[in-house]
Amino acid sequence: MTDACAAAGFTPDIAVECEEYATAQGFVAAGLGVSPIPLTGLGSRHPNVVVRKVRGPEPVRSIHAAVRESSPALPAVRGLLTALQEA
Repeated sequence: MTDACAAAGFTPDIAVECEEYATAQGFVAAGLGVSPIPLTGLGSRHPNVVVRKVRGPEPVRSIHAAVRESSPALPAVRGLLTALQEA
């Protein structure tokens, strides 16, 4: 998050950190600030939270899949990896 803020030209004043998106939304709903949350973390949006897309520049994240060395040839694993790449 701090890299995205720096790219946008500011340094955030971080009051609290949490690992769950639902908890972050609770802090936002309580008026304690704002939080970056990916679309995948908005499956159950808090009713008192307004979602806005971040622009200029839009943050990017990398997702990695770890698979056993012998697994990539399996059709299910190959299908999952393809789906992740397309998403």
